[in-house]
Amino acid sequence: MYGETEDYEITIASPVAVSEFLAQDFNLKINPNPNDGNVKVHYKLPLNETGNFDVVDFLGKTIFSMPLPLGSSMQNINLEKLPAGVYSVRISCNKSYANARLIKQ
Repeated sequence: MYGETEDYEITIASPVAVSEFLAQDFNLKINPNPNDGNVKVHYKLPLNETGNFDVVDFLGKTIFSMPLPLGSSMQNINLEKLPAGVYSVRISCNKSYANARLIKQ
């Protein structure tokens, strides 16, 4: 009938899908930012773990990648060959990651 409503309740017993990667705080810091292409990346990986460092452009394409050694917490990275712009930086380890924004002048 017009104007009547019915209430329904839906209960989902278990998730349908779980993201493969989980966000984690790696204490990711990029200095200086903005920069001229020479950056220091500070991070904290889980104990006894290696990781990866990736730079991704605005289209989602990985344009720079490097492994992060066991026990490391800082890398000097030269990105002078990249054109000026805003990039996404990702530190990943196992199935966890952290993102930050990098501005190249």
